[in-house]
Amino acid sequence: MPVNGTPLTSFDLAGDVPVTVSVDAWEEGSLRVTIGIADDAENTADITGIGFDVAADNVWAYSGEGTKDLTGGAYGTDVAFTFDAGAADMPREDVSLIIGSDDGPLSAEDLAGQTFAVSLSNVGPYEGPRDDSVELLGMSPVSDEAIDMLMTDPEPEDDMIADDGGDDVYEDMWT
Repeated sequence: MPVNGTPLTSFDLAGDVPVTVSVDAWEEGSLRVTIGIADDAENTADITGIGFDVAADNVWAYSGEGTKDLTGGAYGTDVAFTFDAGAADMPREDVSLIIGSDDGPLSAEDLAGQTFAVSLSNVGPYEGPRDDSVELLGMSPVSDEAIDMLMTDPEPEDDMIADDGGDDVYEDMWT
């Protein structure tokens, strides 16, 4: 099992203020998810909300304000937090939380192909007015192994292209 802080994956959500999402291994099969304003961003902002899905059940999350047990949805478990905006001279440019599951260890694959949303307020240049807000939405990357698994048909001979023999053709499907 990787040690605390071992980087597992990282990706960007593009927008007026690009955001970087980093996932690190953490204690006992949990993950640390850090969301922050990208280092090369021309503007800054306060992160005031985050949301993402986890392809696991019985997920909990710890944000520094306590632990939340999270409920599952149709596509996994929804993780959502809101935060107070930072002060003008000290913006909240990154947030971290720890997620884990009572059902066993989580991995980066539990976050692969999941939707991530970030709400930003006080958007603007570092040395100027910060009076805009924006929401970013994106998807975490999927590994090549997962794509290969999804694209591999273990029984290609049963695919119906036409009635080429060996296929089940349901003639009354459209009646």
